[in-house]
Amino acid sequence: MNTSTNIRIFFLFFLFSLFFCNGFAQSGGKYTYAFLLNPSSARQAAMGGLLYNKNDHDVQLAIQNPSLLSDEIHNQLMLSFIDYPSDISSFSGAYAHSFRKAGDFSASLQYIGYGKFTETDATGLSYGDFTAQDYMAQIGWGRKLDSAFSLGANLKFIGSSYADYESFGLAADIALGYYNPEKRISATAIAQNAGRQIKSYTDVREPLPFGIHLALSQKLKHAPFTYSVVWQHLESWNLNFSDPNDPKIQRDAVTGEIIEKSKAGKFFDKTFRHLIFGIEFQPFKAFALRASYNYQKRQEMSLPTRTGLSGFSWGFGLRISKFQFSYARSTFHPAASPNYITISTRLSDFAKGSSK
Repeated sequence: MNTSTNIRIFFLFFLFSLFFCNGFAQSGGKYTYAFLLNPSSARQAAMGGLLYNKNDHDVQLAIQNPSLLSDEIHNQLMLSFIDYPSDISSFSGAYAHSFRKAGDFSASLQYIGYGKFTETDATGLSYGDFTAQDYMAQIGWGRKLDSAFSLGANLKFIGSSYADYESFGLAADIALGYYNPEKRISATAIAQNAGRQIKSYTDVREPLPFGIHLALSQKLKHAPFTYSVVWQHLESWNLNFSDPNDPKIQRDAVTGEIIEKSKAGKFFDKTFRHLIFGIEFQPFKAFALRASYNYQKRQEMSLPTRTGLSGFSWGFGLRISKFQFSYARSTFHPAASPNYITISTRLSDFAKGSSK
C-alpha cells in the first residue's frame, strides 16, 4: 500500500471521526473537565490558547497538536508554571522522544490546584479544610505520512478531586497536519477531547469539552512575521451563551423586550466567535514577540462598564544558551490576568561534544 493510499485512508478515517463525534458536541458550560481547554505553555497562551500550528519543532506546540511531533523534537523537555488569580496555580511538564520504527512520542503532565477551602454548615460551624485539584497525564504519538502530511494522536488520563467528590475519565485527540516548506504554510485539522467520564462526581455522567478545530499559519517570505488563524468549534455554529440577565442586552424602554440584532449583526457575531487571530514577530532567531485576539473571550469575559483588553493575549520568547524562555499574559477578564512561564531545552544539547 503506497503513501498516497495511506493518506486517503487516514483522511477518510479522520472525517468519519469528526462526524461520529459531532453528536456529542456540547455548548459552553455543559461539560466537565473544563481545564482541558486551558493552554499548558506560554507560547500556546500568547497565540490564543488553541492550536498554534507553526511547524518549527517546538514541544510546547506539539503536546497540544500531536501532528507536529517529529524527530526534530527528539529529547526536548518543557516545564511550565501558570499563576492564576486567587492562589490558583498550575504546573505542567512534557518530554518528547523519537523511535525510528514506532514513530515520535510525547509524555506530558498537567496539574491545577485551586487552593484550600474551609468547610462550614449553614450556621457557619467549621468542619475543617479541604482542597480541590484537577490533573491529566497524556501520551502523544505522531508520524509523517510523506513530505507534506502527518498524523498524530493524544491519549489523556484525566482525574479530578473536589473535597469528597472524585472523578476520572479518558479522552483522545486525533490530528491531521499539512506542511509546505516552500510556501511556509502549516495547516492542521483536529478532533479534540473525544471521550467520556468513567467515574462521575455523582450518579450522572457529564460530557467532555469536545471540539473540532482547524488551524492555519504562514510565515511571510520577506518579513519576520508568522500569522495564525484558528477556526474553533466547527461542530457547532452557534457558540453564543444566552444569559437573560446580561446587562449588555439592549431592551425596549417601554415594553422591556430584548432588542434583537440585525441579521448581519448576528451573522458577524456568530462567525467571529469561531475565529482566533495571532501573529508572531521574530526579528532574530533567539527572540520573538507574540500577540493574539480571541473575539469570543472578549464577548464573554469583558465587563459592560470596562472592556479593557479582554480577549487579547501577548508574550515573548527568548533563547539563552541551551534554554528557551517563554512568557505570556492572557487578559481574559479586566479584574485579573494569568501569567504563563515556560522553560524548555533539548537534553541532548548537554551531552559532551554535541553540536549546537
